[in-house]
Amino acid sequence: MRRSTILADDGAPKLHRYYLIGTGKTFGVILHHFVGSDAPTQFHDHPWSWGVAIVLRGGYVEERRDGTQVTRRWLRPGRINVLPPGVLHRVELQREREAWTLFVHGRKARGWGFLDSVTGTFRAWNGG
Repeated sequence: MRRSTILADDGAPKLHRYYLIGTGKTFGVILHHFVGSDAPTQFHDHPWSWGVAIVLRGGYVEERRDGTQVTRRWLRPGRINVLPPGVLHRVELQREREAWTLFVHGRKARGWGFLDSVTGTFRAWNGG
């Protein structure tokens, strides 16, 4: 099982990915271990044609951005989070408690990146 780690801008680990099926380019199943929150002003999208996360342990606040509208919701164990293409969101751990999700996705359809909600700048990300 291949593992990769996503780092925050300060170099601290944010997410560990364990690839159970696939490598991120075609259909895949990934175990996500969140150990840090996304930056408060950084929203990211996903490159897959579809994605679904099932919260296994812990939980997190998901903040979604649609244009200028931002919504927040708590995702606890057992909750399912559907992530259609183009959705910008961020993950915020509560009291720095870790969270585990099982993430299932379709084929890779495009690149992905981060939106800075203060400057409105979108930057492509090539980290996986």
